[in-house]
Amino acid sequence: KVFGRARAHLPFFVLSLHDMGWRGVGRGGGRMLLLGVDAMAPGVGSAPLFREDWGLTGVAPPVWDVTPAAHPADSTSVRLAFLTPTTLTHKGKALRTPTPQTFTSRLAARLELMSFFHEGISVDWDFRRLDRLARDVRVRSHHTETEQFQRVSRRSGRVPMKGFVGVMECEDVHPDLLALWRTAEHIHVGKQAAFGFGRVVVET
Repeated sequence: KVFGRARAHLPFFVLSLHDMGWRGVGRGGGRMLLLGVDAMAPGVGSAPLFREDWGLTGVAPPVWDVTPAAHPADSTSVRLAFLTPTTLTHKGKALRTPTPQTFTSRLAARLELMSFFHEGISVDWDFRRLDRLARDVRVRSHHTETEQFQRVSRRSGRVPMKGFVGVMECEDVHPDLLALWRTAEHIHVGKQAAFGFGRVVVET
């Protein structure tokens, strides 16, 4: 996914990927052929950005709003499925199991930072209200477990990493809170999101 100012650099990334394929990738110098690149936006459609036989198409990529267009009028039950290891911290310590408050605060903080650094926009949200809404959520059940593994880094060697995966089922989720939670499906949540951590599916 490409956010904010990075959209303007997307054509350079596509051309670099194409050239990298011709020159070779990895230790063995394996080559690849980039046949095409399409930009897709949920609810908007797709647009061809690159084709191998004619290059960049000049078509502007579609842009989507991660806020859902419609949500329930009343509080509802929500199932959060953490598909990849997720690391949420509270007072400097990693949680073994998620809580609605920590999930909400970390997600809101991530969105705030992304809005500022990627779009140059300072958000004006009522964070205290979001915290109150999260505190009103009742956790019906949660089934999570911790996964531990090592990431190989050329600079640092083997780096230990861990996070929880599993499901948390909640009740009495306010519609405004649900709208915020759904953004996690697009931007992930928690630490190490750049490595694919914190992938979440929100089900109602």
